[in-house]
Amino acid sequence: MNYPNYIKSIVLSYSIILNGWPATIPFTSPWNIHTVSEIRELRDALKAGTCAWKRLTKTELEKYKEDLEQRRAAGEAVGKPRKKRSDSGTSRKRKNTQREDTEGERPAKKSRRSNKTAKTSRLEPKSREIIESSDEEASVNGGDLV
Repeated sequence: MNYPNYIKSIVLSYSIILNGWPATIPFTSPWNIHTVSEIRELRDALKAGTCAWKRLTKTELEKYKEDLEQRRAAGEAVGKPRKKRSDSGTSRKRKNTQREDTEGERPAKKSRRSNKTAKTSRLEPKSREIIESSDEEASVNGGDLV
């Protein structure tokens, strides 16, 4: 779950809220809670149902949106901003994937050939289908082929 951007990424996106988070525990990822007593308190609240997910109504969702806009207008940093790319400000070369005659169309996918199709698509068989034996071989082995 995205704890730093909880309001934007969870509440506004899915219209749900986590009600009943224990007041003694800061709202952060359980990974960042380092005392056993706090983890047990959170676990007990989740098991008992005092801390649970609740679906928001449209009016409650609008209230959260307004609250978020007021906080942003006041200059508060709501959530954690995304990290800036290390190569930002530099131009990157792009491959020219479109040909002149097919403007606006997506390029066709490359087909993958497996080894099975390459082996079965031979024009000539590897060996002859019928091998004829000579009369000498039949007489040496002690039998006649008819």
